[in-house]
Amino acid sequence: MNDGGEAEAKSDVPSTSVIRSGPGDFGRAISRIAVAQVCESIGFGGFNESALDSLADVAIRYICDLGKTSKFYANLAGRTECNVFDVVQGLEDIGMSQGFSGASEIHTDCVVSSGAIKEIKEYVEMAEEIPFAQPVPRFPVIRT
Repeated sequence: MNDGGEAEAKSDVPSTSVIRSGPGDFGRAISRIAVAQVCESIGFGGFNESALDSLADVAIRYICDLGKTSKFYANLAGRTECNVFDVVQGLEDIGMSQGFSGASEIHTDCVVSSGAIKEIKEYVEMAEEIPFAQPVPRFPVIRT
């Protein structure tokens, strides 16, 4: 398969220069590790690299959509930064069509009664923590 001359273009870069990986590379690498660990924790013994890349792309898109939705709710409330309520509303919007459960009632625990938060809480209580096999490097990663 032809790569459009990308391999030849890479060989022109001097090997003594310092190459910084971009935010996309860093985020993609972390999402690949996270997806691989989730797959392992639910019983998968192995998978193709293309499947791992596809699932990592889905995870990245989900997090980006959550950020956009949370930003929308912060802007709607006249704020420039998101808070936990914006993120919970974003989780509810992305996950379910019914919205923030209990939001119309007067409660002090309406965030706790959110369906999305309940699901996350159940998963965290059920799942065994799997730490990263190697420490996560600080961003930006400088390669020599």
